[in-house]
Amino acid sequence: MKLYRDILQFVAIFVLWILAGFVNEYVAMATVVGVFGYLIAQNKFGLVIVSYLLLLVFSDSRHGFLSFAITIKPIVTVLLGVISFLLTNKNWAKNSLMQFYIPFFVFVTITAVFNPDLNILLKSLSVFLIIYLVPTLANYALKKDREYFLKLFFYSLGILLIMGLTLRVVSPALVLLNERYTGVLGNPNGLGIFITVYYFLFQVTLYYFPRLFDRRIKYLLYFLIFASLILSQSRNAMLNIAVFHVFMFLNKRSVTLSFIVLSVIIASYGFLLTFAINIIQWIGIEKFARIETLEDGSGRTIAWDYFWGKIERHNYWFGTGVGSTEQLFKENYTMLSRMGHQGNAHNSFLTLWYDLGVFGVIAFLIGFIGNMIKTVKNYIAFPIAVGLLLSANFESWLSASLNPFHIGAILIITLLHYVTDEKINEKRAKELQEEKLSKQRVKQAQTS
Repeated sequence: MKLYRDILQFVAIFVLWILAGFVNEYVAMATVVGVFGYLIAQNKFGLVIVSYLLLLVFSDSRHGFLSFAITIKPIVTVLLGVISFLLTNKNWAKNSLMQFYIPFFVFVTITAVFNPDLNILLKSLSVFLIIYLVPTLANYALKKDREYFLKLFFYSLGILLIMGLTLRVVSPALVLLNERYTGVLGNPNGLGIFITVYYFLFQVTLYYFPRLFDRRIKYLLYFLIFASLILSQSRNAMLNIAVFHVFMFLNKRSVTLSFIVLSVIIASYGFLLTFAINIIQWIGIEKFARIETLEDGSGRTIAWDYFWGKIERHNYWFGTGVGSTEQLFKENYTMLSRMGHQGNAHNSFLTLWYDLGVFGVIAFLIGFIGNMIKTVKNYIAFPIAVGLLLSANFESWLSASLNPFHIGAILIITLLHYVTDEKINEKRAKELQEEKLSKQRVKQAQTS
């Protein structure tokens, strides 16, 4: 009963914020702060997390009536950071991700100190806060009532996808950009990243808690995810999900084989791209795959060539602060548009390199890979890491902080830490082994 009541509250929050946005920006911002104040006072941290995700989704929107989300999200982030600090004296709110990110925080702090720009200072603070508050609040919610929190999260996610698909039928102009589907996100590539990250989180959840959802709910969520994915026409998202399943298959057989295949893919990228183009032409889906933009990555190579020149000349060893890349591309928007590029750097690692220098990139990878290695006994961790890093190689979401994608990656790592710390991983491994032995016994009995 509590779960369905809180799902209705999430829908009410969704509608309330949109209506407030139509009134004016200040009313909407006051409403957002009021909602979070109420949820915190009621100790509803599961709803706090899904409402924070909703706020970040709204901040990604291109519609003017949701512009309040961009203004208010830093204030809400600071508020949740303070709440997370107050929760850290409780065992339920353990945050085991932070230690691996300490070198990264050091480089973020150094670049912020040496750059007096207020915007860079605020973005640097947001980087720390997002890695601090999301695992803290998520751990609190998981340990308080794991089943309730995970169901609430994915039901809320399903509602967002349903809202987008409904608007595709009722009011297509709200969810289409250049004839591509955006869902409730701001652009189709953003929807692709969103689906990728939360599909991975869904897979981790299903692997460790296979009985959490009944069959109908599970199939409904799969339908919503893949319907949104196909409509978005996001090639990167489709590739990331396919690669994840390939490495899941390989990892079951041999971790060494997975590393060998990964090395071959990296070494033969050019050949594989040509092969993929030929296959697409043979099947006859050139229009759907937008093959005319495949080789130049929809303008990404233009951005990367331009960006790499800037890094080599100015920011190779040390960067100029978190958010510098965003400023650079805004200042040179007209020139890059003429060259055939729109948007940002489309590469999280180049963005980190320009913002923090080569040592900052290394420090970030220490934080990310270090956390994944800690959970390496979870054989699902390696395919997840490959999928996330591949996605980050084509978009800049992992180098940013206050977007609806990065917190998904943090939630994945948090859940992997949780199952490791709670010994759920060993229990699930035993269950799988028993299932395998049971199938072997049945097979032997049938042949004898």
